[in-house]
Amino acid sequence: MSEKSQPIGPSKVVVVSGGSRGLGLAIVEDILATGAKVAAFARTLTPELKTLASAHPDHLLAASVDITDLAAMNGFLKDAEVRLGPIDGLVNNAAVGQDSLHVHTSPQHIAAIIETNLTAPLLLARAV
Repeated sequence: MSEKSQPIGPSKVVVVSGGSRGLGLAIVEDILATGAKVAAFARTLTPELKTLASAHPDHLLAASVDITDLAAMNGFLKDAEVRLGPIDGLVNNAAVGQDSLHVHTSPQHIAAIIETNLTAPLLLARAV
């Protein structure tokens, strides 16, 4: 038996990490289309996300935040709650890719991948 998914209501606030391009930007656009508010962040704000934020000033908060910077991430979440209301949901989308063979990847780069793709999203989920 499959359940129908419920749309996000207009009173909801959803945080999207990695929301500046690709899948993350598409997720931000889809959530906005439901009438929900979005707090989106990424290391770099793209022109597309800036344009979207300008078009939806009361429904979209966009900022440049590195997910591995815990203080900045917590500051963004506090700002999001002040500007948009209580956070109801989270889309943990921020990540870094690995383009080289594992054998050619430095231990420092492996640690950075784990911090960005595992540790930071867990801390973000806990903070939300």
